[in-house]
Amino acid sequence: MSHKQILLVLTLTLASVFSLAQQKPIEIHDELAPQASASRRVALTLDACSGQYDDDLIEFLIRNRIPATIFATKRWLDHNSFGVSVIKAHLDLFDVEDHGENHVPAVIGVGRKVYGIPGEPDLIHLRREVTEGARAIERVTGVAPHWYRGATAVYDPQAIAEIGKLGYRIAGFSFVRLDQVDLQEIQDTVEKRSKERGVGQ
Repeated sequence: MSHKQILLVLTLTLASVFSLAQQKPIEIHDELAPQASASRRVALTLDACSGQYDDDLIEFLIRNRIPATIFATKRWLDHNSFGVSVIKAHLDLFDVEDHGENHVPAVIGVGRKVYGIPGEPDLIHLRREVTEGARAIERVTGVAPHWYRGATAVYDPQAIAEIGKLGYRIAGFSFVRLDQVDLQEIQDTVEKRSKERGVGQ
């Protein structure tokens, strides 16, 4: 192999490594903007992915008049008609935003996974995941979503850019992430993390 061929191979290899590094998935973390009033608040968001409607949790929020943003997939909406009816009856408390069509992570490339969940093979599939999820929400609630949270809440740079082009803001989270819902655990964790950050003090 000539020196030019070796140099070409090294250049292509380094370019591939750099490209992979540039596509390293990231989590997006959001915080509420500071308020003029002395009281501080946290924003509660829930992900309705592919499982069943949690009646205890939603009734707890309704009973205590606790507002929340629910990121729902089309799959969840299609399989939880009773839960959808309850949420629709309380749109004064709940905002429903886009969690995708089939709960596919917003990372692009064949074979790529996040927490064992396969991502999107290409941007065309990502666009469908985002837009079909949004259409399902508008069809069910009558309100078009403006925010998107992908499955696993992990994104690569090209997915972030594409979601923005589609007109959606990406919703992250700031200080608590619970995959298994337990009301006491949620309360304890939120109180603990809120005190750590000075919320409500």
